[in-house]
Amino acid sequence: MINKGFTLIELLFAIGILLLVVIATSNIFFTGRRTSENYEAGFQARETSKIAMDRISWELRLSRPGTMCINNNRGFILPEIHNGSVINFQIPVGAYSQNLTLNINNDLQWGSTDRAGDFIAYFVDGAGQLKRGIYTQPNAGDIVEQVVVPGISNITFDRDNTGSGLIRIKVITAMGAGNYTLSSEVILRNS
Repeated sequence: MINKGFTLIELLFAIGILLLVVIATSNIFFTGRRTSENYEAGFQARETSKIAMDRISWELRLSRPGTMCINNNRGFILPEIHNGSVINFQIPVGAYSQNLTLNINNDLQWGSTDRAGDFIAYFVDGAGQLKRGIYTQPNAGDIVEQVVVPGISNITFDRDNTGSGLIRIKVITAMGAGNYTLSSEVILRNS
């Protein structure tokens, strides 16, 4: 007698092999997906850090000598410390529009983007957003803030002494389960 069917053991064995192939294939798919998501998060963290670093570095290079204050508070509060999480400074009025403003003595007017006497502050708020603030009062009681870039865990500014023309900046960006750190040194043009 010729048997043309499968036995129960052969059928269970084939189903087991098929199940192993499906599990292995799905494992490869999900591992690839997770790797892709981690890569994307890392790329986004690097881009976020670079945007923050470029913006701050550009303005610091324009900053006025003697009107820079690094501390842990918003506001031009002395004595300055040599490292902290907030940097306060002034840039030439009109620097963004390339229409610099001069005072009656033909000297540059210093302040913020478009108003003399203002100060600029960069800091990270409690929600992990790098902010740029503009204020007139030394204690920054009238600060107007705008978000430069979200997703920043921490930022630090450091220099060797109060008169140093070299500022070290470290930006830490949250990246999935870890952090991405970007460090740079800015040499002040006007020092």
